[in-house]
Amino acid sequence: MNILINPNTGQEYENVPVRIAAEYLDVAPGLIRHGLIEKRLPIGTAFPPQSEGGKWKFNIPVERLKAYANAADLKLSAAVELLKNFNKIA
Repeated sequence: MNILINPNTGQEYENVPVRIAAEYLDVAPGLIRHGLIEKRLPIGTAFPPQSEGGKWKFNIPVERLKAYANAADLKLSAAVELLKNFNKIA
């Protein structure tokens, strides 16, 4: 089952809910919210509450989420390969 498929429509999410994005990246939802609010997580945009006591709103485009996940995987793979090669030299 693809986590990025909306169970209500059977189609891929256009705007991925925070909890789904967190599950996709295997992190806590609070980390996603905080990263978007602080503009440190480049997967979407956070919109502040419109009124006192209101809630933050988040926009996480599915394509940006996938691109971020793929880039993170590539960086990790590159780091692992670098360490493997370093161990061969040492």
